[in-house]
Amino acid sequence: MQTQGLNYSKRAIWIDRIIWLTACFMPLGFFPFPGIDIFDVVKGPLITIAGLSLFVLLVKEKRFDKSIEAKLLYLYMFLVFLASLFALEPLLAFVGALPTNIIDEHAYGRYEGFITILAYGILFYSAKNYIVITKKKINYLLTSLSIIGFYAIIQHFQYDPLVLYMNYPRLIFSTIGNQNFLASLMVMTIPLPCAMFILSNEKKKYTINLNSLFYLFVAFILFSALIASKTRSAWIAFSLIFLLSILYCIIKQKHLFHLFIIILTFGLSIAFLNIEKSNSVSINKKALSIKEEINSQDEYGGSGRIKIWQITLKVVRKHPLLGAGPENLKPAMKRECKTDLQEYWRKKRTTIDKAHNEYLHVAAVNGIPALLVLLCIYFYCYRNIYKNILSNKNLEQNFLIFLMITAYLAQATFNISVIAVAPVFWILLGVCLNKNKLIENN
Repeated sequence: MQTQGLNYSKRAIWIDRIIWLTACFMPLGFFPFPGIDIFDVVKGPLITIAGLSLFVLLVKEKRFDKSIEAKLLYLYMFLVFLASLFALEPLLAFVGALPTNIIDEHAYGRYEGFITILAYGILFYSAKNYIVITKKKINYLLTSLSIIGFYAIIQHFQYDPLVLYMNYPRLIFSTIGNQNFLASLMVMTIPLPCAMFILSNEKKKYTINLNSLFYLFVAFILFSALIASKTRSAWIAFSLIFLLSILYCIIKQKHLFHLFIIILTFGLSIAFLNIEKSNSVSINKKALSIKEEINSQDEYGGSGRIKIWQITLKVVRKHPLLGAGPENLKPAMKRECKTDLQEYWRKKRTTIDKAHNEYLHVAAVNGIPALLVLLCIYFYCYRNIYKNILSNKNLEQNFLIFLMITAYLAQATFNISVIAVAPVFWILLGVCLNKNKLIENN
């Protein structure tokens, strides 16, 4: 590994620390006491504090990023601000969550209003310009992720204290709050311990550095949590990056032995989760249902997603430029697609507040122009990775970032952005564009 020789100011050092603290504690934080939303009620204030602290430090740094990616970020934030200003329910759009009696009985929010989205942008900007990556910091992040994954495994085997203490359903949600969101975090971060295991053994062709076993253990935990979540979209995303990883190692004729060890670890993980026959049946049934959902002609297929997308498209057509406003999809559907919403309730016995397709959701709440700008940001991230790979610059680290971003964006086709996971993704986007993203040895 090469080492960065960067002379950062004290403010820049604190910017870096806040980025890493956010990455470690946003997914991990929850407040297990009855009577409140035990997941988002902590994460909402945390992301606000992190964003505000970073903003103050960035202003004092007096450095203004004029890159094309930064300009796209400024434009995206401006469009989201306009969408919030002209939203159906502006207060909900800015704050992201309100008690139901403030607007009406159907008001709702997942804390992804303008304030939170702005914090995402600040994290992206900060990571792009100030983050310093070290093995120690990566180990802290992996430790946090391991705790989240281990809790999911406990839930898989039905030993969850929250189920007993708060009468929660027997689902896999860990500290994230939902199995789909847990899976989006796991599939995005699984490549990291795998890459660290391989890089820790890059000088050992057929042996294993004992210190690298920590990374192998983390990979086992995160993969186990992904499988236990029974989230098919994340499984598909994992299959994609897994195949890409195999192709990379075969083409480069590198790391084949250690890749085999990782594959063996994943196999052991599946065997471990299937210790109980009921778990085996449940996981196998979920896996087999993927083909059935693909071949299904039912508009309520994909766990109702096809119908949700149809209704969301109606909102997009009614609000093409600025959308309905952040967190305003449900109020928009309630006002403009009432019949469809009632029909969905009769069929699925649940309501709709997100599009379950991150790209479609952005178009519905922030407008089509905002979606196009966001896609441009993604494009420039991939373009930067592609240029670095072509020039053979930090090849393996750039390929790792490519896998992590691709995993998230692939599962986002069937999933949504949430406050527990999105900060990590936006930090990752910033890392992708950071010119000093080499991993330090210390």
